[in-house]
Formats: sequence, structure tokens, C-alpha cells
Amino acid sequence: MLQLTNSRSDPKCALLTLGCKVNQYESQEMREQLEGAGYRIVDADGTADLFIVNTCAVTQAAEKKCRQIIRRVAARCPAAMIVVTGCMAQRAGTELKRISERLIILGNMEKDRILSYLEGGASCATDGLSNCQSYLGRGIAAWSGRARACVKIQDGCNRNCSYCLVPQVRGGLRSRPAQAVYDEIRRLAENGFREVVLTGIHLGLYDERAGDGLAKLLDNLPEVEGIVNIRLSSIEPIDFTSDLLRVIEKDDRICNHVHVPLQHGSDRILREMRRPYSANDYACIIDKLRAVRPGLAVTTDIMVGFPGEDDTAFQESLTFVRCMAFAGLHVFRYSPRPGTPAAVMPDQVTERVKSIRAEEMSQTAFCAADEYLSALEDEELRLVVEAIDDSVCMGRTDRYVEAEVRSEADFHIGDVIRIKAIGKCNGRLLGKALKKVL
Repeated sequence: MLQLTNSRSDPKCALLTLGCKVNQYESQEMREQLEGAGYRIVDADGTADLFIVNTCAVTQAAEKKCRQIIRRVAARCPAAMIVVTGCMAQRAGTELKRISERLIILGNMEKDRILSYLEGGASCATDGLSNCQSYLGRGIAAWSGRARACVKIQDGCNRNCSYCLVPQVRGGLRSRPAQAVYDEIRRLAENGFREVVLTGIHLGLYDERAGDGLAKLLDNLPEVEGIVNIRLSSIEPIDFTSDLLRVIEKDDRICNHVHVPLQHGSDRILREMRRPYSANDYACIIDKLRAVRPGLAVTTDIMVGFPGEDDTAFQESLTFVRCMAFAGLHVFRYSPRPGTPAAVMPDQVTERVKSIRAEEMSQTAFCAADEYLSALEDEELRLVVEAIDDSVCMGRTDRYVEAEVRSEADFHIGDVIRIKAIGKCNGRLLGKALKKVL
């Protein structure tokens, strides 16, 4: 087995990451560990001594893409070591090992020990989650190639929705200490980041043993010099407690955007999915959010083709989505996941029908996003500059919509500027720069 840390003075490593923000965060953790050990991070399209593929298992399509990437790397770089980690590695490590005997398979709970595996040349078992209650990562100091940084505050899920294998590959709920979170935010601010995104697998149940743990974390979050935006990633609808709503209302650092997964607009399908709310419950929660934050951008996830979704259920979902005035939707097709109840349910929907329904729902999503953009005209927003091209600053606003601003001012990537929305073009806001916030 290769031992790269002893084989050359500056081994090259490439990271390829698929999937959610938590995976992206954990790739950054591994990157910083490797850089600290003397590895040089290089582009994945070139050659490297080590490739790390951080996989996703949320759908069949995601897993297919993971296999394709691993095969391409194995064929293109026959002398390289290939480490495969992430949720697909956790779920199907034995299957992946058949692609190439050169693969080292690391489950989700071994990511923070990647250096010890590389130095010792050992592989790990991925048929259990024995370490899942202790692993939460080491933290990060930067976010390579980005103007905003994610901060993982929580991992695991106990919900067991009927279509989802996340509890199988991520384990149960566990949370980082609040002080570790605050220290990491300060460290990122010192390194020039102006926006942090609090993320997790089940974010709304951060420190659930304390009750309203996320609200307490935010309520006690000290003023951190340099941090202008605090963004919350996906939060389940029933996790918006009265305390959390109060904090969102009073803290201007919290971005005027929330992502609240719906999954379906039919009560019958929601019950089959084991989602603990009705469509009306969901609508009431969104009404409360919009009451405390007028103009709030609400984005969501919506699934088509769940087992038993007939034309009536699909039309119910479509109608509900149309009336919710979402700022954006992530539309995806149901994908059977091994070991989940939904995978063996009767009345599985054909791929052809899923495709037709996904197209119709996507068109509804496009119209909803366009209407939301139109409603923002003349609004003042905060923009984090993520790219600059020929005096045009581009990035995301606090409402999470993309915007571009033409300005002769001396702005830089990472700056936060206040803009006024003056129009839209190709799914983006057009804005006028008012002043630099930071």
C-alpha cells in the first residue's frame, strides 16, 4: 500500500466533492488537514498523486455520477492513490471497491482521520457506524474558492422519512459545542469572510437536548467583527419554534432567506413520506415567517414521482406550490434508496411519468422565481461580491437571489455592498450600487 506522506516532499492531491453543503464543508476540513501535512492541492482535471472523491448517495443519479467520476480517475491516473469517502462510501463501500483494488474506502466517520489512513496505508470498514456519535469534525479556517463560508454545527438525523437513507449513512443527531461554533466564525471573519452559512443534516434540531437549541445558539451569537451575514441553510418546517422566530425577527445579521423543505403538496403523500406536517401546517409556518420578515425569500425542495403519486396527488402538489409564492424550488424525481420503506412500496411511478411531472413542476418553479425577482424592484439588498468581470460585480444577495451590479467603484471579491434592485435579466437581479457595507 502506498504511503504518500513518505514518498515525496510535495505530494499533489485533488479533491472532488459531490452533494450537500455538509459534504462540501467536510472536504474543506480534509483539504486543510492535507495542506498542513505538506500536500499541494491541485485541480482535479490534471494529474495528482492522490485523489479524494467525497461521494453522495441521495439519489440513484448521484451515485451513478460518483461511479463515473471514480472510473475516470482510475483510468486516467493509473499510478494515483484514490480515496473514496462520503455517503456512498458509507453505504456501498464493498460495491465501490470492485471498481478498482486501488481504492481506499473511508466512511463518513473516518474523514477526520484521513491522514492516519494515508500514512499507515490502512483501509477501514464501512459496514457500521460505530464512531458516529463522536465524529463532528475539526473545524475550518477558510473556504477555498468561495466568498462565503459554511460552518457545520450539527450532523445526523433521527427522522427516518420513508424515502431517505441519510440516517443510515450519517447516524443519529449530534451537535458541536456552541463555543466551537463561535470560535470558528471568528476565525473565518479574521480570514476575510463576511458571510457564514450555518449548516447541518437536521439543522433545526441543533442541541435538541437543550430545547430550542438553534434559537439559543443564534441568540447568544456574539457580534463578530467582519461578519455581516448569517445565513441558515435548510430547516424543517416544524422546527421553527416561537423562540427561533423571535430571533429571526430581531437579528438583522440573519439573512432574509430561509430554505424550508416541503417535499410534496398532497397530504396523502406527505403521510406516506412520514413527513410530520400537512400542507396547511406548512403554509401556516411560512405565513408566520413572512410576518416576522416581510419580503422574506422562501425556497424549498419538491419531489415528484413518489410511490402512489397519481395525477390527483400531483395536481394537488402543483396547485399548492403555485399558491406559495416561493422564491425558488429544487425539483427532483423520487429515487428508490436501498433499505428504505418507500423502495418497496406498491404503485411505483414510471420514469417517463416522473420526467413529465418534473418538467411541469420545473416550469412552475421558473415562473415563481421570475415573479419573486419582479417583486424585488426598488428594494435595497445586501450583496456579497463573488466575482468581478469588467466592472460588473456578481454575487448573491441576502435574499439568496443572484444579482449583478455595474460599478466603477473599487470593489473586491468578498466585499459586502448595499444595492438597489432596478430590474432583472436571465434569472438575475440587476442592481445599482449604493455603498460598501464592509
